[in-house]
Amino acid sequence: METVFLKVTSKVIAQMKMAINQEQIAIKSSSDNLNQIFSNANGNNLISIQLASAVTLKLGDTNAIWRSHNNEHKQEFDSMFSLLAEYPDIEFEFICSVE
Repeated sequence: METVFLKVTSKVIAQMKMAINQEQIAIKSSSDNLNQIFSNANGNNLISIQLASAVTLKLGDTNAIWRSHNNEHKQEFDSMFSLLAEYPDIEFEFICSVE
């Protein structure tokens, strides 16, 4: 099984206090296969990922999951973001598959 590491950085939390629409979750993969897939992500090529066989999010950046790319999954994004923001700069590992 392939995994990813997710975190909300303290820098993102600080940016959110100064500007809107800055919510993002940093992502990095532990596998070359996922890294290759993620390298194609951009605003015009959103990649759907599933975390822990339960949470679906859209990746539209090579290194971050942005709330603005997850209009269809805002509740899932907000829940994940809230959890990770409780522990700034700490990476959480999740099983990840590409849909």
